[in-house]
Amino acid sequence: MAYGHTRMVERNNSFNALRLFFAVLVLIEHSALTSGHYFNFSIGEIRLGSLGVFGFFAASGFLITPGIRDGRFSNFILRRSARIFPAFWFVSVVTSLVFTRIWESQSKSKVHVSLLGHMNYFLHNIVFLPSSPESASAGWNLLASLPTDVPRNGVVNESIWTLPLEFMCYIVLGILITVLKRFFPSEIKNLLIAFLGIIWLGSIYSAFCLASFWEENPTIFATLVGKWPYILSFFFGSVLSFVPKIRFRVNLAFFIFPLTLICFFSSFGTVTWALFGAAAFALTTILIGESTLFRKFSSYTDVSYGIYLFHWPVQQTLVHFLDKREDVLSLILTSLAISALLAYLSAKAVELPAIKWARSRK
Repeated sequence: MAYGHTRMVERNNSFNALRLFFAVLVLIEHSALTSGHYFNFSIGEIRLGSLGVFGFFAASGFLITPGIRDGRFSNFILRRSARIFPAFWFVSVVTSLVFTRIWESQSKSKVHVSLLGHMNYFLHNIVFLPSSPESASAGWNLLASLPTDVPRNGVVNESIWTLPLEFMCYIVLGILITVLKRFFPSEIKNLLIAFLGIIWLGSIYSAFCLASFWEENPTIFATLVGKWPYILSFFFGSVLSFVPKIRFRVNLAFFIFPLTLICFFSSFGTVTWALFGAAAFALTTILIGESTLFRKFSSYTDVSYGIYLFHWPVQQTLVHFLDKREDVLSLILTSLAISALLAYLSAKAVELPAIKWARSRK
């Protein structure tokens, strides 16, 4: 879900493999929801799928910061938009034209989406707007209450909700660094660290306010404040981009075990995660990503973003055909295979051309 600038050009790192791993974690967690079995897939109080998204945000902040630091804000936003929106539009088109037809055929109440309904869906998904994952008014869920007769009725694509939050982080980071370059060019790193410190303190306060990571019936306050783990992860990653690459690779073996222990023990509460866990996990993500442990995966087409976008509607389709929805392993493996195929098509036909076009703009 996150792609960088200068650090990704050489592909001599493990970020592709890491992002793929995070996408699979999200897919597995969502299979518990779409199947209706709600099995436990967590470490401490943190669901592993959410941990994967924390990792996406940390990697995103780390990889994109050099792009805005070394370039213009307009080019930065253009490239971020070209990376995020075309694949989002592609999954919206495939969902409307393909998945919707299957859901209509399987609906016991004979729900049908009219031409006007499809147009309404497309128009609402030109730009994603912040909303809760299962909101009936969210643009990505506006398909006449489809799918029906599944554990998650009417939820077309829950994964999309993180995209507005991530794009908001892009804009805030872009504006912040642009202003700092204009007025305090020699203090960018120090002032960005200070900004992270403010977010860190705000996250600790938010963690004290919320009893757990996941409120059953959150208020508007809890909904907004509850996003702190993602935002904190993003800006930890951004600050870490100022550390010379050689230091990450030299210190990998020395730091990875204690950092993993900190992540584990910090995951049993919101406050401990805000104090130590988010920082440790962001650093662990960057250490592994900057290493060459899994660099052979960097030679393959990166399908992690496509898997992240496609797996939910794929699972919402497959649950219609599984025997009493009990074969969760089949759901996981089949949805992974189909999502990976669609992600590959998206990467080759949509994402890479859009990225090349954006890079050609000066």
